Amino acid sequence: ERMVEVGELMLSQSGAVQLDAYSCSLMLEGLCATRGVEAATRVLRRVLPHFQLEPHWQLYRPLLEAYMAEGDADGALRLLAEVPARCLTDSPVLYNITIKGLGRAGEWERAVVLLREMLCPPDVSTYSALIYATGVCGGQWELALQIFQRMSDHQIQPDENCFTSIVGLLARAEQWETVDAMLQQMDGLGWATAKTYNKIVGHLVRTEDYELACQLIERMRQAGVQPDT
Repeated sequence: ERMVEVGELMLSQSGAVQLDAYSCSLMLEGLCATRGVEAATRVLRRVLPHFQLEPHWQLYRPLLEAYMAEGDADGALRLLAEVPARCLTDSPVLYNITIKGLGRAGEWERAVVLLREMLCPPDVSTYSALIYATGVCGGQWELALQIFQRMSDHQIQPDENCFTSIVGLLARAEQWETVDAMLQQMDGLGWATAKTYNKIVGHLVRTEDYELACQLIERMRQAGVQPDT
């Protein structure tokens, strides 16, 4: 418990040494690595009422990341429930971390529920995390596609990561017409990269559909995308 005591002392002296939220988050990250996330969480819970600076979402980020690294979805959700509402309305970062972690823990259904409970508008990273949780981790490609399509309802432009993830999921599900439509959109945005094509070609090679793989490689060349090594 010595490291915990040191952490408590440093945090309790935040006014004297003028620690900011970022500095405190670095210390909490160190506590997570050396003493574990439960010890770091206890430090934050005991000292937070005595802070001279306002609670900030940065203070909770290393703890949530540590819980999720351990696959402790319940611990992460308990901590998220303790985060002051004003920290959750300022930024979706904590939600994004939790949603992605829930996917890795095999809890994609809870990730979908969490999206509905958010106290701030989702951003492109939120949707990217949810596509990862439902599609990549949960195998729910149809739901992931619905989530992707829903982005436009919130006036959120999908980024390259969202497109690449969806294209990979659709390729594995052999939804070639939709894959073609997605690639056309990506070509128009200049986002169809070698990584995107590799995901599709890799699936075609594994399923021994070499003719379609060759056609896709030719399309890749016509789009001006250079193959990687």
